[in-house]
Amino acid sequence: MEKQIKLQAAIEKLQVDGNRYTSLINYLKLNSVIAIEEVDGGILARILSGDGLEWGLLAVDTEAEVKNLIPRLKEEKRFAGLEEWIYSLIVREVEVEWVEHCYTYYLPANVGILDQPGLPSIPVEMTELIAQTWSYDADWTREYIRNQLEYGISAVKYVDNNPVAWAAMQDDGAMGFMYVIPEYRGRGYAQEVTYDLICKIRQIGQVPFMHIVQTNYASIRLSEKMGFKRLKNIVWFEF
Repeated sequence: MEKQIKLQAAIEKLQVDGNRYTSLINYLKLNSVIAIEEVDGGILARILSGDGLEWGLLAVDTEAEVKNLIPRLKEEKRFAGLEEWIYSLIVREVEVEWVEHCYTYYLPANVGILDQPGLPSIPVEMTELIAQTWSYDADWTREYIRNQLEYGISAVKYVDNNPVAWAAMQDDGAMGFMYVIPEYRGRGYAQEVTYDLICKIRQIGQVPFMHIVQTNYASIRLSEKMGFKRLKNIVWFEF
């Protein structure tokens, strides 16, 4: 009961900052929260994510707050969706084993899209196909994908009864898994599945957003063409 009260208080605190903490809020809502507390005016939490790994989450506003928390942060070992300026302070104190730098993009409410989704959801039977085309290949990959397809929002485009393009929601509510079979690229299918997923996300009252690896220039161009706005730089890392 006490953890639930802390969780609700943390979510309410984070919601004050609008879209800034949408990902973090969804991590707390959609995953198992192991621990959560308010620290130096910020929020420090640990979740068990859909990938079966424990991830630290942190929301703070000042460099002083980060420096005060360094001893505590070293206990987490792994962080998800950390704002890049916070990461730059932590890496001075630890040796990073793995890191991925991303941009977070969101779609403003005034950007119009389809009135109704027209594509079906991705069946769980496509788990293996998506795993083979996804950029992450680990022990947890297939179970994670299956869970997202079973419980999350998704869209798939079929041509002659064959799946040729798809997109689905990640475990923080972000749009992801976007892929088009190579021989079907250049036909607008990436934009079609993305628009469909946006529509489905808006229907449940959520803000469509995505994390794009900073070197994925094609996805950056597509998202900006569709009206997405860059919100911030974030990092996933392990040490």
